[in-house]
Formats: sequence, structure tokens, C-alpha cells
Amino acid sequence: MIRKFAARSLIACLLVWLSATGLGCGDKTVSGKYNAPGGASLEFVSDQLVNVTDPTGAMVPDHYVMVGNTITIHDRTGDIDFTLMSDGTIQGMNMTFTKAQ
Repeated sequence: MIRKFAARSLIACLLVWLSATGLGCGDKTVSGKYNAPGGASLEFVSDQLVNVTDPTGAMVPDHYVMVGNTITIHDRTGDIDFTLMSDGTIQGMNMTFTKAQ
């Protein structure tokens, strides 16, 4: 009886932990183009490739990974972290990117 109760408690705790950390749900993904004021943009072309355009219009293809709400772009100058916000915007490098219509 005690073992059955302990097993059920462990399963319940595990389910609560998975729900709280988001691990029980599918990974969040980004796709399409996101624009920031001033002309910068991020265009997610696949699950690993993003085209980064700076305010001057220069575009560089980079690779990225997404873990949770953090998007890490592996640029030739180093890694750049962005955050996917709950409202669907992407924030990073003191800019807010919104999904293009």
C-alpha cells in the first residue's frame, strides 16, 4: 500500500515538473520573417537556418538552435542569444522583432 502511494506520488510530482518546465509539451518553433524598427530582420528559413539582415541591408545566413524560449544564433563573430516572448515577439540585442504579416 505504501509503495503504491509512493509510486503515484512520484508520478504526480514528475507530471507537475514536466508541466512547469514545459518539457511535457512540444518544443516551440519559429518560422518566417521577424522585423525590428530600423530595418533589421531575422528570417527563419528552416529548423536550423536563419537569414540575419542588419539595418544597412546586409544579409548573412547563420545557423541557430532553440532551447525552450532561447534562440541562439551562431554568427561568425560569436553566439547571439534572443528570447521568444509569450506575445510572439523576439527580443535581443536591444531590439524587439515582430512577425511580418
